[in-house]
Amino acid sequence: MWVSGIWICWFDETFPPSGTASEESDTELLKGTETVDCKEANLQIELVDSIQPVLLEGATVSIEDLEEEVRRLTELIEKEEHSSAFHYCRRGAIQRKLGKLKSAMDDLEKCFQYNPKRTDALMKHGIHFFDHSVLTIAIQDFTAVIKEDPSNAQASSVIFAYLNIGLILLLHLNQYYEAIQQFTNAIEIDPLSVQAYVCRAQAYQKAYMSRAAYYGSKGRYSKAILNCNEAIKILPDSVQAYFYRGTLKYQNKTFKAAIEDLSKTIDLNKTCILAYYNRAICYYQIKDFRKALKDYGILLLLELNEEIAFKVLINRGLLYMELGDYASACEDFKEANILSPDDSQIFHTMGICYHRLHEFKEAVRSFDQVLKLDPVSVDAYVGRGNSYMENGHEAGCKQAQKDFLRAIHLNPKCIKARICLGYNLQLTTTAPLLTNRGVINQLMGYLPCAMKDYQQAISVDPNYALAYFNAANIYFHNRQFSQPNDALMYKFRADIRGKLGFNKEAVEDYKQAISIQEQIDDM
Repeated sequence: MWVSGIWICWFDETFPPSGTASEESDTELLKGTETVDCKEANLQIELVDSIQPVLLEGATVSIEDLEEEVRRLTELIEKEEHSSAFHYCRRGAIQRKLGKLKSAMDDLEKCFQYNPKRTDALMKHGIHFFDHSVLTIAIQDFTAVIKEDPSNAQASSVIFAYLNIGLILLLHLNQYYEAIQQFTNAIEIDPLSVQAYVCRAQAYQKAYMSRAAYYGSKGRYSKAILNCNEAIKILPDSVQAYFYRGTLKYQNKTFKAAIEDLSKTIDLNKTCILAYYNRAICYYQIKDFRKALKDYGILLLLELNEEIAFKVLINRGLLYMELGDYASACEDFKEANILSPDDSQIFHTMGICYHRLHEFKEAVRSFDQVLKLDPVSVDAYVGRGNSYMENGHEAGCKQAQKDFLRAIHLNPKCIKARICLGYNLQLTTTAPLLTNRGVINQLMGYLPCAMKDYQQAISVDPNYALAYFNAANIYFHNRQFSQPNDALMYKFRADIRGKLGFNKEAVEDYKQAISIQEQIDDM
């Protein structure tokens, strides 16, 4: 990486990206972007002996003509006392057209023995190895062509050699600066060479993209974006440049700008899966959930590998949950579960969805699956316990209590488990319980509190006689022998009158009940 760093510094000085000083200043950005890996080119592969004959469409010679020429040259070579390098070179070129690669190479090697400086043989030799990705030898041959003609007497051959070396460096070795130099050399020989200009522009574009990847891997997103800008100036329809710039803008938290670049990427390539995926995430960040769902939907219509399909289903399911659409979320998690059947988190999320949908039995089954895969999941015990409690059965409450206790055993500091256990253990408010509390308050002399307890007991169970009896004792104690002013009774009568449609009378009773209650509170 230190070599790459030195090269980047040189490129910064030689080809600075356009932009203001403020745009180029270092900014504190997100960290953690993985370094872009560079794959080394395969410099050596095994050569094949032969391929199909290669003839251009509309060629005036046939395979038979070429074979006849090979026989003629062979006779000449055999008759000559000192074989001609030219004959070997020509026969090698024809052998290559006939697809006889090994024979062609043998002839070129013999040509070098007789005339090591023959440029046309060197060129054919280099092209042969270039075609077969034996790049080191190909570069050596093309370099030899250039050295053998320092005055550029054979300009077309030298230009061709520079272009081929540049293309090897550009397309196979990712050495963009060296490729630029080779293309520049070709342009200096022939300033009108369109191919050289096109190749050099491509090298510049790749160099800027490489530098953008370097800065992106270092978390310097603003500088990476500037280099993408330069790459787009050179190649305005570059899908890679727009996609990468959009991704960098996402990392830089400029989500709307990222959406613009990712949309441009999709315009250029309607099936760019990662562009749809990243754009959906950007839409989520700006709370445009409808468009995020649309992009996820489009993705699922494309041919995805299992890894991306799984991520799309999970993301869309979580988005549905955020929107409160638990049924749709559950369906997505079911599909994700098919792709990853041993993922306990999916079962846990499904359990939450079922609980929100009041499908408590299904919720219990989902949490059961979580605990099979992860027997020490505290959250799964809490979730299953809550699902048992929602059923309302006594057996379910007991099972819930066991789950909460297991959760606390696994994590004594789990607040959720302790709160849920507290709800599970709390006594149900009944008329006898309230009456007993009223008796205690009465014995302690807290008569207003006792009266409230008796009135609440009567409210819970209007037929519970003991509550009436104890309330009467308090009235007796206060010498309220003909107490007609019982707030609760007025309330009951107001409720009945309201149901019968006597609204005016009901309102009067409610007012009287409130007045009496205020008097009791002042006792």
